[in-house]
Amino acid sequence: MVFVLSYLQAPLQALLRPALWLGCLFGSLHSHKERWDTPGTPEENVRQLAAVVKEAEEHDPHRNTLDIHVADSTSGFVRIFAFTKAEWLDVVEVKFRDNYGEAYSFSSGVLPVWFPFSFLVNCVLFWVPFLDMKLNQKRLELLYTHMKKHSQLNSDNI
Repeated sequence: MVFVLSYLQAPLQALLRPALWLGCLFGSLHSHKERWDTPGTPEENVRQLAAVVKEAEEHDPHRNTLDIHVADSTSGFVRIFAFTKAEWLDVVEVKFRDNYGEAYSFSSGVLPVWFPFSFLVNCVLFWVPFLDMKLNQKRLELLYTHMKKHSQLNSDNI
């Protein structure tokens, strides 16, 4: 269960993204990009990803809480807030196009979002490097695996 203050501060922290401000130096330490092969339209893929988020959360060995912040089937865009056990905020953004998706997952700041005014303090501490222990990569792999499994089950039922 995520602390209320974390939910309230998460949109601001995701918008500001202080951990990415020095991306040229530290970006790859706590972010990961992938290209997903996703047959179908962007609208179908947005619905499919939204449908598997809770399933992926249940199978997450790191016990992150996944919360869909934006799922816009018109533009093919999905933003998911991933709260770690310590309530650091990682953000997953997927932009679907015809037959593929561009997935990006990143850590948003060095302090967890339960800390009061963490979005401001993280802006001051934007220069502090830290590792994500490949959690962003593993999270994208988990979501993509569940999405492919869901897609395969649906095609088998047709």
